[in-house]
This record gives sequence, C-alpha cells and structure tokens, in this order.
Amino acid sequence: MKGKRSRTRGNGSQRGTWYPLDHSAKIWPAVLSQRYTSLFRLSVVLKHRVEYEPLRTALMQTMQRYPYFSVQLHRGVFWYYLEEKSVDPREIHPDFQWPCMDFRAIKTHRVLLKIYVYQRRISLEMSHALSDGGGAMEFLKHLIREYLLARTPGFSGEADHSDPEPGEWVDSYLEHGMKSVPNSPLPPRAFHVPFALLPRGEYRIVSGYVSLESVRSRCSQLGVSVTEYLTSLLFYALQDYWFALQDANHRIPARYSRPLRILVPVNLRPIFNSRTMRNFFVYVDPEIDPRLGRYSFEELIRFVHHYMRGQKHRQNLRRQFARHARTERKISVRLIPLLLKNIVLSLSYRRLGDSRFTTSLSNMGSFSLSPEEMKEVDWVDFYPPPSPVMKQAVSVISSGDTLSISFGKMINETVIERRFFRLLRREGHDVRISSNYSRSGS
Repeated sequence: MKGKRSRTRGNGSQRGTWYPLDHSAKIWPAVLSQRYTSLFRLSVVLKHRVEYEPLRTALMQTMQRYPYFSVQLHRGVFWYYLEEKSVDPREIHPDFQWPCMDFRAIKTHRVLLKIYVYQRRISLEMSHALSDGGGAMEFLKHLIREYLLARTPGFSGEADHSDPEPGEWVDSYLEHGMKSVPNSPLPPRAFHVPFALLPRGEYRIVSGYVSLESVRSRCSQLGVSVTEYLTSLLFYALQDYWFALQDANHRIPARYSRPLRILVPVNLRPIFNSRTMRNFFVYVDPEIDPRLGRYSFEELIRFVHHYMRGQKHRQNLRRQFARHARTERKISVRLIPLLLKNIVLSLSYRRLGDSRFTTSLSNMGSFSLSPEEMKEVDWVDFYPPPSPVMKQAVSVISSGDTLSISFGKMINETVIERRFFRLLRREGHDVRISSNYSRSGS
C-alpha cells in the first residue's frame, strides 16, 4: 500500500508499520493544546440502548478493515509519524459533557481516535492529524454496520471484510499537486466576535434539527445548494450582529470592523477521483464587507451561490494545495529538525490560519446505510474541532429526513446561533434545539 512503510529495531526485529502524516495533518501536532485539540466528532444516535459487547466486537472488526486508523502519533527527528498499534477491545469510553476536549489522550497516550458511548449514542472522536470528516464517516459507517450485525444474529446488513485497497492511505495532496500551479492569495484578517473564551476544557455545543426535505424544498425555490443556503443564513446572522456591535460602540476598535469571511471545506475525493482515507480537502472562503453597507438575504444568496460555484472548479482548488506539495518535496525543508519545524508551524498557523476567518461551516452531506440499517438510526450529529481564534464553528450532517446543524463554541454568548436559528424559523422551518449545557446570562 502506497505511503505505508516498516520500521525495524536495532536488533533487526520488525517494529511495526508506520505512515508519514499527510500535508494537512502536519500542522496539528505543532499547535496541539488544551484549546487547539484538533478533535472533531461524529455521533450516531440509535433507536435502542447501546450494548457494549457487540460494539467491542465491531470495533475489532472495523480496525482490522482500517488498520491505518489503529495507530499512535510518534515524534521523529524531522517529522511526526504514525505507527500501527494493536487495538484493545476495551477502548470504548463512557461519554462526558465536553466533546472534542480530550487533549491528554493525544498528548500523553498519542491516541488519535476514540469511541464514546452514552445511552443510545455511539460517538467517534478523531484528530485531524489522522483524517478528515470524509474518512471518519466511512469508518463510523463500517463500525455501525458491524455493531448491528454483532448485536442481532441474522441481521440483514452486509459485512465488509475485504482487505484495505491500494490508494486508501496515499497522500492525495502530493499525488495531485502540480509544481507549476500558482499559489492562492492570502486573505487579510477577518472579524471575530469579541467575547471571552470559556475555561480550558469546556466546549459548548448548540444543535438545531430541521427537516431535510423542508430545507431542500426552499433551496430548490432559490436555485441554490444546501451548503450555499446555510452559508447565506450564517452570513446574515453574523452581519446582523456586526451592525448591532457598531451601533452600540461609537468608537469601536479597528479589529471589530473587519470583513466577515466564512471557511467552507470542500471534499476533494470526488473531484480528483481519490479513494484516500486520509485528509483530502481544501476550502472556499466567501467574504462580505459590511463597511460597504448591509446586504439583503436575497443579495447574500446570489453572492454566495455564484462565488462558491466559481471557486469549486478543479483548477482553482488545486492552487490551494500546490504550494504545500512543492514545499514538502524540497530537501531543505525535509532536513529541518522537528523542534524548529514546530516553532515555525505554530507561529505560521496563528498568523495565517484561523485569524483569516470569522467562522467556518462544514457540511458532511448525508450519512447513509442500507434501508434495514437506517431503521436502527434515529439521527446523526457532527461537531467541529474547537478554535480559540474563531471561537465558534458550524457543522452540518443529515440522516434520513433530519438535518443536524451544530454550533461548536468556546464562548458563553449565544448571539450568533440565536440569530441563525431565528432566521431558519422565519424561512418556514420547524427547528428543535438541544445543547450540552445550561445557558445563563445570554
């Protein structure tokens, strides 16, 4: 399998299979902290209480199918790398209040994937150092399928015990990067909400559940995709708060008068015909500048639609990872010791990363299994990784007729999501709200 290598101990015995990190993953070990945990979460809520023994069996089967996810993060001389480890079937954990916050699991035990259980909920938390949402969703689908088969003898689902396929662990950024493609321009700093961060270790989730059919019907009327529609609603909510902030502060600091820019990830697998289970995404970044005047919702819909359609061309998307692919091929970069790389990467990310975006909106699309398997699923959730700079991010996933929209927040205030969900209701959608905390004073 390409990208897969073996290590030997000093006595010549086999130490284990190891994998270099893909280019998107390499930033995360350098910036890892209690606030930058790199963790995101996918959860499946079943129609019955989860049974541990079938789930342990399912986890073992799933890890055998995806051995490159059964790894630990290790520090090398020049780069971090991943090394395969055997799976302990007891590695299923009771859930706790704050998702995506188990920084110690990565820092101390070098574990990049964990399974949590609470009542009817099975949750997968994964570090972006291992994969993105596309890879994680395939892993979780396999786990749920194996769990249902192990729980119910004779269940009509279909097991996949095939071997890993060539191409599942390639670094598709390097595979599709071109030396002659020009770099994408770097946008200026963006507006961020002026709220204090929560105590370390807290990550608040506010989720809204709406009918997917209702949203699709409205999108059809407007001639836009679900992602374009939700991005426009988010812009409208952010803009509304931006103007409220200006009205309340006649001498507002310059950093609160910056443009609004939303990071929208794009899954590159279908565009470049890749089967990789590693990270393989870039983003488009629609922007509005409220200093030029207030946008109507109709104007936002038209702008976001045309901008995103124009930016999602294969040729334009390739620009974003061309520079990284070229950089990684340079011998001078490869030979810089890891300690110095970590310093440079950490400083670069804080200067050039999340500071350029007001927030993000990531739409995973549909979580689908066979009709028989989907009868056991109530709904699915997707929580974004925490960002202490953007302070809040939005993630979206659907299953059946349920569209789940989650705000992951490192702040107490609820001004943006309240505006967003009010807009959804004003658009004619029924919204059910849930959160992992009790709100106070906001």
